Amino acid sequence: MWSEFVEAAKKFFVVKIKGFDPNEMAACTMLFEGDEDWARNAHKTILNLGKQFGGLVGGPENGLRGYLLTFLIAYTRDLAMQHHTLGESFELSCQWTHVSDMCKRVKQRLFDEAAKQGFGKERVWISFRVTQIYETGAAIYVYLTLYHKGLDRSRVI
Repeated sequence: MWSEFVEAAKKFFVVKIKGFDPNEMAACTMLFEGDEDWARNAHKTILNLGKQFGGLVGGPENGLRGYLLTFLIAYTRDLAMQHHTLGESFELSCQWTHVSDMCKRVKQRLFDEAAKQGFGKERVWISFRVTQIYETGAAIYVYLTLYHKGLDRSRVI
């Protein structure tokens, strides 16, 4: 019961006091590798950068949950299929200056290709997650799900 109260208090603080919109906010989970001095310095630099833009530190718990979620996703396929949903993920990478444009273009292309197969936008869900960052760019995971219940399968290639 205490943990439920703490989670509710955290949510209240982030949404009501800090004013973050849960539908518009983004989360970033980071892991620093290298020698200890470098990792501590990089961590401090990132925290300061986040503060400059009004960010909050969520603590290590969310990172651990996200890491476990990566493995859980692989086991949800069968459950999703029972509910007329199929999904796919793929990874891409690009320079920092192109991340936003690439995500917009990939999203539009996926919607366009899904429409050719009879999937309206209401049947398509697309999400992006930056999984790795580098000095020159980012690796981006793309998640795609298609809801196929009642779809005319004769149209699907």
